[in-house]
Amino acid sequence: MLSLPNDIQLLIIESVNTKSALKALCLTSQHLRALSLPLLYHTVYLRTWDQGHKHLVCFAKSIAAGAGHHLRHTRSLSFEDDRPPSAPESILTESSDNTRLGFRVNQDFTARDEHVYLVLAMFPDHCLQIFRFLSERSLTSKIAELLERSQRKIVHLHFSWTCYSPRDKSPFQQTLLPPISLRNLDIRLSCERGINPVLKEIFTKGSTLTRLSLGEQRERSPTSLGYHLLSGIVPEGVKLTNLRQLCLHHMDLSLVFPTMTTMIDFGQLFSLSVSGCDGSDSFFQELGASLANSHASFKHIYATVSDTDCLTNVLRHCDNLTSLHLIWPEGWKETFWKMIQRIGPHLESLGLHHSRTVEPISTNVRSIATLQALSSCSKVRQLGIQLSHHDLDVQTWHTHHMFKAFLANLKHLPDLRTVHFRYPRWIDTSEDTLGVVAPKRWPQVTFELQRFANVFFQFLETRKLCPRLKCLAIGVFWEPKTSLGNFAFHIPRHCYVKGYQTDALGRTTAVGVPVSAHTLRSYEAESDILHLDPDCEWVGSLPEHFHVS
Repeated sequence: MLSLPNDIQLLIIESVNTKSALKALCLTSQHLRALSLPLLYHTVYLRTWDQGHKHLVCFAKSIAAGAGHHLRHTRSLSFEDDRPPSAPESILTESSDNTRLGFRVNQDFTARDEHVYLVLAMFPDHCLQIFRFLSERSLTSKIAELLERSQRKIVHLHFSWTCYSPRDKSPFQQTLLPPISLRNLDIRLSCERGINPVLKEIFTKGSTLTRLSLGEQRERSPTSLGYHLLSGIVPEGVKLTNLRQLCLHHMDLSLVFPTMTTMIDFGQLFSLSVSGCDGSDSFFQELGASLANSHASFKHIYATVSDTDCLTNVLRHCDNLTSLHLIWPEGWKETFWKMIQRIGPHLESLGLHHSRTVEPISTNVRSIATLQALSSCSKVRQLGIQLSHHDLDVQTWHTHHMFKAFLANLKHLPDLRTVHFRYPRWIDTSEDTLGVVAPKRWPQVTFELQRFANVFFQFLETRKLCPRLKCLAIGVFWEPKTSLGNFAFHIPRHCYVKGYQTDALGRTTAVGVPVSAHTLRSYEAESDILHLDPDCEWVGSLPEHFHVS
């Protein structure tokens, strides 16, 4: 490798996905160390919620040992201040999940904020381009002032806004207004008080924004906060001329569209995400009407709606659409499948899920129309689809023929790389599901899903279907704030990659190898379907982004 030109060596090193591999390269030679160090320190991700601040202490020790000199290479700094959702217990020899077991949450917020301030102060001035504070709490004014004073080159800012007591000065209100170079802005709201001046300043200086994400925290039901913010503070004549990505979640959009059209040209947007919002159907109906005499530039649409008919006029004008992910409560309409059949030849990523336990894809009375629509999506690389209770029990495939018909129909998707199956949110223990009475312990669930993954890959392998398909994810609709009670449970997301197993007789068969979401993501670096998270179950997630760190 050392004999290759430097630019080729750098391309090879940039393809390395793990910190451990980059550390190993640093120990190989002085030359590779010089090439690898900037990538090793490019992204710093620190956890603050664990008891004892073990993550922060380890980072501080490395800085004291001499690593501080390399922080000049850091461009992205993220603080994970809220504990992510639980992952299934790993059945691997070494658990890949470090967020579920063995860590207690530290409730001393004052100490946590002080640690964040001290760590932020370690970084050289104006080296950061991305700053993310993943928390339900706002940044303190002390941290905000330091960020505003010492990091003025930030182009991506992610934070939450919560109410402060009258004694506490609200951050951002007087100090941290968006830098001139700000490109991406993600804000989670839980309080109206004090944020109006900030949002007014954001929209006034928002001509540089290319991505804007606004949303309320998940535990708050959608209110008129969105209308209050957007209609009451936007100065006349303000236009976000460079905006290409818009993300709205858990907001009331019933009366927002007329105001938004005055500052956003929806015909120029490349990506639109509307998740868990009240009034989303009327929003898309008005959007479709506004596009009546033009063609939209949308390439990606993520939407949660009540009736798919509201999307008809929007999709009719989306000639460039390559990614479509929809969530709706129930009902499959023939007009919708005809629309999918029309735009299918251009799609590379498709996700179709119900948010309830009714009418899964393989038992629907209109499954033939469904299969016909999917057969037109010949360029699809990533497919997300709903599962029924019976589909996961491989022993019932011979009696429930529609799921086998669905799998056989994948022959029309020769470029398929990733499949994301979505499982219903609730499972009644009175039903015979997963081949047994609904299990209560993770290992039993994991065993059944492992068997499903093995048979899934073997089915495709023996029929020579989807030769490029390597990744499988099985997720579930889940509201973490809702108690499961005594008669229901949920299945966390399980991830697998295709592998092979050879027995003592030399027979080889395809199997599913369990991996973490982060590992699965590394197999398909461009796979946005693994990011699709319409439930937004964690403060650090967005409607189209899973937590995969």
